[in-house]
Amino acid sequence: MNQTEIEQPNSGEFIIKKKSLTIFLHLLGSKKNDMHQFSEKQITTLKVVHIFEDQWLKNPIMVAFRVKNLLGLNQTISARLCEIIKIDKPSADLFFEQNHFQGSSGFAFKYGLQYKGELLAAMAFSKSRVMTDSKVLYRSYELIRFANKQGFTVTGGLQKLIKHFIREKHAQHIMTYIDLDWGNGNSFAKMGFIDKGNTPEHMFYIDPKTYKRYSEKEMDAHKLAVKNYIAVQNSGSKKMVLDLRIF
Repeated sequence: MNQTEIEQPNSGEFIIKKKSLTIFLHLLGSKKNDMHQFSEKQITTLKVVHIFEDQWLKNPIMVAFRVKNLLGLNQTISARLCEIIKIDKPSADLFFEQNHFQGSSGFAFKYGLQYKGELLAAMAFSKSRVMTDSKVLYRSYELIRFANKQGFTVTGGLQKLIKHFIREKHAQHIMTYIDLDWGNGNSFAKMGFIDKGNTPEHMFYIDPKTYKRYSEKEMDAHKLAVKNYIAVQNSGSKKMVLDLRIF
């Protein structure tokens, strides 16, 4: 299937299909019910993406560029042509707020790929943590954020930044979480990351006026009434680990 197909199986859902990519567009209040359509083999080979109505109403430009990237329509720049730079926190915060659905976060190490003076991709890591789940203690870093600039795709950028981080920090163990609403982690698997299992689906509550999302904990903390918000459930996350230790 080389052409793009659009289906509407029910009033609350649209499906865009192109080759091995399937994008589900969910209207608020509709039931997210999709994986029954695929075999076990298809689930592991297809890239399945879920986009909810609040996301495209709140961030229409960001959603448009993410979809263009998935469909191979963004401007591409090879990572070989880009310079690796360190980014200060204000610059990293601004970049992730503009180019990542989850915005910025707390992180210790920030790197970017710059092309002709323009920042086109950025990656952020946590400080190392001492892990005690084996006989020998070891340190692990978490890859917290990675994003391309809206309208651009830096081919090979993910791999180039991770390799640079490993060399600079002598990192032997890196973990990250894949948002299963946006992918299956195959890009990480190609670099040697191992699937360590999925976390459960999470419920979020959306303010119908601002489209701001609240987790269940945030709802409780702010003493917000669930009945006044629209509930949506994501697809959970996949934990992936790159273990370079030598035993």
